[in-house]
Amino acid sequence: CMGTGALGYELDGLLEAPKTCTPSAFCQQRAKIEPEALRQLLLRFEPDAPARPPRARGLRLAAVDGSEGVMQRNPRDAETYNPKSNDSELGYNSVYATALLDMAGGAFLDAVVQPGPEKDEPAAFRELADRCDAALTLVGDRNFAGYNNFAHCLDRGVGFVVRLTDAFAARLLGVEELPPSADEDVELLLSRSQRASLRAAPGYRYVSPNMKFDYLEER
Repeated sequence: CMGTGALGYELDGLLEAPKTCTPSAFCQQRAKIEPEALRQLLLRFEPDAPARPPRARGLRLAAVDGSEGVMQRNPRDAETYNPKSNDSELGYNSVYATALLDMAGGAFLDAVVQPGPEKDEPAAFRELADRCDAALTLVGDRNFAGYNNFAHCLDRGVGFVVRLTDAFAARLLGVEELPPSADEDVELLLSRSQRASLRAAPGYRYVSPNMKFDYLEER
């Protein structure tokens, strides 16, 4: 219910009775709220949301996307402070939220909030996939494409539809040039080893030690 005005101004308009707390006291109390408390609040509201429309052809689709929220500038908050932006010499503070939205019912199902300077959308996608309802089918943009993300969905039994760049799609299919269209199953053998016997196997893909993959041993 608060707007974009100064905190003291917003508190004056919010409280009909004489002001009972100062902006400083408000900030001190707000700082005690753990991020997980806000997620729990979201999860407790969601079951009470209006009944969802029928599923799209039997699928319950959930969109995954991220958005940056800019906060009041505070260079002393090193966790959220971005030293410089592209169009200004002044830095800014921000957090980055990657959310899961029920595309039929319009309700937010879950979210991962990260410090703006340390945003990691693929990691947020994996966290959402690991704890979401297995009946969901996740729909995401190219930022969420990656073998590790796909493996988390497959391990959890969660369906997914993710856009790919042409280069990623070509590597996935094992071709140099993409065909006009493709609708086929692809089986891959992902390994951090480059042994000749493995490289000759159909569907072999080398996973660099520098690339995060949670289902392979680091070597």
